[in-house]
Amino acid sequence: MIPNIGSLQGKTTCKKSSNIVTTMHELPTKIIERHRNFTLETDIMYVNKIPFVITISQSIHFCTTELIKDEKSATIAMAIKQVMQIYHRSGLFEHT
Repeated sequence: MIPNIGSLQGKTTCKKSSNIVTTMHELPTKIIERHRNFTLETDIMYVNKIPFVITISQSIHFCTTELIKDEKSATIAMAIKQVMQIYHRSGLFEHT
């Protein structure tokens, strides 16, 4: 028997997702010293037409995603600054 899709629409609800908790762990000194210099690759990725800035570091293969509201250069720059703050807090990036 084929379910009546029309009768299901509007009756099914999505459950609210739980909040994501981010935890920062201190990196060992050896890792920080070995990977002090790295290249950060950046691109814009779309998921269901929603833009994200995605980054990955070549040496340690650490990937980040930042939701962005638009593709303006100021918005993208702010997302990259937030990623740089993550690297700075871990000791891998020093502000100059």
